[in-house]
Amino acid sequence: MTTDQFLIHLDEILNRAEGTTKRGEALADTEGWDSLAMLGLIALADSDLDTRLTGKQLTAAKTTDDLIAMVAEKLS
Repeated sequence: MTTDQFLIHLDEILNRAEGTTKRGEALADTEGWDSLAMLGLIALADSDLDTRLTGKQLTAAKTTDDLIAMVAEKLS
């Protein structure tokens, strides 16, 4: 999965139009970023990226770049 594909998956999790979510976007200002979105991202990381994310990690994330950094080694 590439970074662009990751962002598209994030759009799906957030129920946004494809291509809406951008790098560096503040999560606090992102519509749809809530506990349900965090669970969706945990599931995505587990099933598609073979990595584990915790709620604590996601709560600490401030931007989409923080999310990308958490899974960067699994992105191509």
